[in-house]
Amino acid sequence: MKKYKIDFGVTFIVCLLIMIFNEAWNVLDALPEFFQNGDTVYHFIAGGTSIINHLAIGIASAIIFYYSVEFLHKKKNYEIYTNIRRDILFLCYSHLRVLTKIETFKDINKRKRRVADFYDCYDIPLLVNLFEDNSSEKQVEKIKSEVKDYFKRMNKKQIEEFTDSFKRDIELLKNKANYRYFKGSKDLIE
Repeated sequence: MKKYKIDFGVTFIVCLLIMIFNEAWNVLDALPEFFQNGDTVYHFIAGGTSIINHLAIGIASAIIFYYSVEFLHKKKNYEIYTNIRRDILFLCYSHLRVLTKIETFKDINKRKRRVADFYDCYDIPLLVNLFEDNSSEKQVEKIKSEVKDYFKRMNKKQIEEFTDSFKRDIELLKNKANYRYFKGSKDLIE
């Protein structure tokens, strides 16, 4: 698949040069004729440059409008990307509320916080590192049994609230997975 890059830089500069040339040509109207019927030739060329100047103004305006729309579109995509990043972080925070209660992930709680059980973006790398450190089959089974034990201690209402919020977060992300934020975004979200 070929990628096309649109670049109007040279066209825009040529349009600007045409506009400057037209203004310079209009200044020559105040000078006397260099030769007989020079005034007629001057006005004939001035008429042609005026038409080309108006065309150049239109093209330059279209280029400015195109890049303005592209900028606003990219800004909108960035805002959507920021929202999906927020949703993923909240999903990780809900993971942290459970995982920090089990023994394997207790290290996350060692960091001083102003508010207990309030996790922020600094806790996510710790969580990811702990997952990577505990990635063997035996360690994964240990984590699963610790999570099962944790949920056994909870009452039915707490489990239902947790699963409902977890399902809601996953559905929210699934709905946003089909939007093209950047290359490979669908795979990353899934």
